[in-house]
Amino acid sequence: MLSQTSIPEVKEDVIGYALHQRRARVGQFQDLGPPDLITLIKSLPSSSSTTTATASANDNGATSNINGQDPTTIVTELHSHDKLKGQIGTFFYCMGIDTSDPTSITIFAKKITDLFLDTPQIWFGKKKHFHVSKISISSWNAFRKYDVNIIVHIPGTVQTYIINSDGEQSQLPSVAEASSGRNSQDLNVNMIWAETFMSGIVRDIMIMKDNRADGESQNLVETLIFNPLTSGELEDVANNFIKLFPLVYEKGVYLDAPTHVLNPSLTNNYLVETLVEIVRLTKSLEACRKMLKKLIEIHPEAVIILIRVYFACDLEIDAVDLINEQLNSPSSFLADDSKTSHIQLIFKSELLSIQSEFLLDVKRDYKLAKEVAMEAVNCAPNEFKTWYLLTRIYIKLNDMSNALLSLNACPMSQVKEKYVLRRIAPITSDENLHLPLPLDA
Repeated sequence: MLSQTSIPEVKEDVIGYALHQRRARVGQFQDLGPPDLITLIKSLPSSSSTTTATASANDNGATSNINGQDPTTIVTELHSHDKLKGQIGTFFYCMGIDTSDPTSITIFAKKITDLFLDTPQIWFGKKKHFHVSKISISSWNAFRKYDVNIIVHIPGTVQTYIINSDGEQSQLPSVAEASSGRNSQDLNVNMIWAETFMSGIVRDIMIMKDNRADGESQNLVETLIFNPLTSGELEDVANNFIKLFPLVYEKGVYLDAPTHVLNPSLTNNYLVETLVEIVRLTKSLEACRKMLKKLIEIHPEAVIILIRVYFACDLEIDAVDLINEQLNSPSSFLADDSKTSHIQLIFKSELLSIQSEFLLDVKRDYKLAKEVAMEAVNCAPNEFKTWYLLTRIYIKLNDMSNALLSLNACPMSQVKEKYVLRRIAPITSDENLHLPLPLDA
């Protein structure tokens, strides 16, 4: 539940510090990128009314004249380094919010600001009647390597802009403006928002999955965490993710893949991992099956994803039947001579790996699993998982000699680091970290 006492804030020495730190590092973001960043500018009622009026006028002016500005000055003007009387800047990271469109983000921003309207905040042991005058939310679009930012001025105006990996900044028009053709920039606004939403959900779900498997790996204390599957402001998150999946399917390789996958493919990457996990958690099998069957008509290899979904939903018979059909039927996409042999072998290896893992862990038919795993290794000798499965099978067969040989043959030179959240804006002093206590409620 969102409340004042659930928000872990870091006080900025200079207003706008966190946004400037994020912008300075935008070219260094890799794979899934950093968590969403939220910054607040809060003021006290004792602040000069003149100052407040001037700030409001500047906000409105920045909105109306933004198209005529040098893009490199936009962030500076939105978060001036000139600390006004009674104003402070704070920031925190956030996971699990709905970033599917500007409206959803603005609704969430309003929920944050409403927390301070009538209730004083316990700020380092003292009650403060803060008013939030500005809030920004930044979310990394991992497909395009864009940082998408929304600035909400209280009351009223909203600005949206993007910073690409080269540090170039431009305004992002509203969906209505893009639809009317009034925007001269060649930007597919709807696609950018779809990608931003999908990127955020993939980040959240992958961190959740790793935490379940390996224990808590999120070490940023200044992070507000929501359940991403229940945080939809306008639409059900799982259904929205499934609906948008075909739009970004071909770009899934840009997100990279878990550490055991050395060479991401269309059917083996973080995007696919997230889809399978969401369907497993939300029991959205029918919606997913319908979507994937349409996708398979265009991209036949997507049948591998459907097989994984079947296994995740305990439909083992359906999954095994589909594997056998793809491996043995002359109508299978694997028999399509129009595709290069390398791509065919990659997809075939993924199918065989799924089959051998099933034989190993579920059926415990180690001899048959060995035959399948050896074929998978022959198809993709440069992949870690094929050798890993073969090693496990040899151990189960008590064939330690071949197990050691397989283990030594595992390609280890390209092993990647596990995805973890990284602090973008360093905390300059422990005294700036405000972690509410239960007694503050």
